Amino acid sequence: MDTNGLRRYIREEIKRLIKEEKYTYEAVDQKADPQPEVKEAVKRFREMDPDERDTNILLYWLLGSGTPPYKMSQEDAQYADDTGTQEQACANCEYLYQKVTTGEYICSQIRGKVKPGGWCNQWEAAEYIEDNENDDETN
Repeated sequence: MDTNGLRRYIREEIKRLIKEEKYTYEAVDQKADPQPEVKEAVKRFREMDPDERDTNILLYWLLGSGTPPYKMSQEDAQYADDTGTQEQACANCEYLYQKVTTGEYICSQIRGKVKPGGWCNQWEAAEYIEDNENDDETN
């Protein structure tokens, strides 16, 4: 079989295989209401402080940056801006992140902005802190 014949044969086989495939599609009910917790989360997002809302994308916020059970409120976590100690503070917590775009500090466990000197009941030693403690013990 020459190259052109092979190409024709491959094209015909592909067409045959496509015709044999049976696809089933289900219609999506476009009038379905969103889940109640999503409605509540969108409502909370709209009620946020405008400055904080402007630094968040709704979809990102819904998927894990502000909706329970992904993040708890600062009240539930007993967060305070200035109660951290040298041993336990947001600055050395595994969950502290700094937003590159704004320089603000956020926590992966609680909603809202946090400060490096703060503390909450979700505090966990950052991995680099644990590594340093292990290095100190072996030396």
